[in-house]
Amino acid sequence: MKLSDFRNRHAGEDIYVIGSGATLPHYDPSFFDHCVTVAINMGWQHHLDSVDYMVTKYHETAMEWKDNDRVGLVVVTKKLRGHVAPVLSERDDCLVVDHNNNPVAAFGSNDWPKKPDALVTSHSSITTGMHFAAYMGARRLFIVGADCGSLDGKWTIEGHPTGGTPQTAASFERHNRIVKKELEKRYDVRVVSLLPFTTPNMDGHKFESHAGRLN
Repeated sequence: MKLSDFRNRHAGEDIYVIGSGATLPHYDPSFFDHCVTVAINMGWQHHLDSVDYMVTKYHETAMEWKDNDRVGLVVVTKKLRGHVAPVLSERDDCLVVDHNNNPVAAFGSNDWPKKPDALVTSHSSITTGMHFAAYMGARRLFIVGADCGSLDGKWTIEGHPTGGTPQTAASFERHNRIVKKELEKRYDVRVVSLLPFTTPNMDGHKFESHAGRLN
């Protein structure tokens, strides 16, 4: 498999890119029925039965999930975390993608991959999934669970192995904004982040980030 095999595979469709934020359990799982789903890493497993694609920068995660019936296809960066050895060769059991050398927290718009058939990598893992969805021809790209903050004191969905900090959340948010702008410039796609609440006032829940608090 090569990334070029997936160019415009879902042309004109809506694609949902699913993170591991604490807002994710507030969506009824049926919300995603009959939707094209691109999940990031493995937080989704604690709330959803299955996803169409799972994008990760972590080789161990890719090897663990590549043959799992709950995932249609695992997509993994060629370099571990997008910037360090080891380097995976092309495989038949998952999609190994080329990418820019991930500058992690220092990522900016100038770090976009030079090859046309490569995906962006940054400190925020969800940016790689966003790019993959746009590459596959998404008409509208809906981001779910990319909270970049804490909800009722929780940074991630229950069961996720890692949490978060205000510093990493600020970095992730900045990278997500950069990649949204680049995708809308480079592809025929509109990128929107969703909330599972009536209004941004969070229906009585308390949301906190580097930018302030909502409740």
